[in-house]
Amino acid sequence: GTSNQLTVGTSGGANNSFTATINADQTVTSVSQTGGGGNTTTLNMTGEKGQVSLTTVGATNTTSVTQSAFGSTGAQTIININGSGNDTTVTQTGLYDHYASLTVVGSSNDIVLAQNGGASTGHSAVIGVTGSTNTIGITQQGSVSNLVNMAVTGSGNTYTILQKN
Repeated sequence: GTSNQLTVGTSGGANNSFTATINADQTVTSVSQTGGGGNTTTLNMTGEKGQVSLTTVGATNTTSVTQSAFGSTGAQTIININGSGNDTTVTQTGLYDHYASLTVVGSSNDIVLAQNGGASTGHSAVIGVTGSTNTIGITQQGSVSNLVNMAVTGSGNTYTILQKN
């Protein structure tokens, strides 16, 4: 189907787990995890114009978002993380272009963003990191134009950016 919405919220507690597999166009997914730690979120989305908005507050949370957009438009992901020791992976693939915005406040977080495919305007990533000893890996490939806008505040942060057609 098209124009679906999925909203998930957890507050407090620890070691909560949420997994969703979505195969639909124009799906808007909102996930909010506030408080607690050790939470796991896994989103696997296939379809055009998929949108993810995810907020995580706490430590040692694991987030994985996979978007496969094989139609006429790409995918969008917006993630806000506040805490330390979190692992976040975003993979966006498909024929068209993708957008990701990742904001991280805290230390010792691992962030991996892979944007593959794309046939027109390119991939865009906006990354904001505040804290120390964070590791950021970004790969953008398969498109005519790729953009990374990254602001990092803090010490001991490591980042790798690979852009190629």
